[in-house]
Amino acid sequence: MLGKFLDPVADKLFLLVSLIMLMKLGRVEAWLVIVLLSREFLITALRAVAAGEGLVIAAGQSGKVKLTFQMIGLGFLMWYGTAFGLPAVVVGTWILYIALFTSLLSGYHYLRDFLTARKLKLQ
Repeated sequence: MLGKFLDPVADKLFLLVSLIMLMKLGRVEAWLVIVLLSREFLITALRAVAAGEGLVIAAGQSGKVKLTFQMIGLGFLMWYGTAFGLPAVVVGTWILYIALFTSLLSGYHYLRDFLTARKLKLQ
């Protein structure tokens, strides 16, 4: 039970620290950090509200895909080499853009699932 709670917290903490560090190093744009971290905090708050109302919103597939792209993108952004004939920072940035898209998509799915579960509970 504790592991189920701490695992996503550890992922969010790693993401938070990494993005802030990379922004400070000039390897990722501030707006991208703000959007990605805002989504994480909003979804965490939404899940807390849902839990407070007795609703369980399971992690969806799009959230897992989002996390995968985020971690791969962070890896490239932390690397100062080249990949696919491009600087790793360019590859990492494009992967983080994909993560941004999947992040917004999974955020939409969480919100939709929350509203659906809440509506069913109120009926």
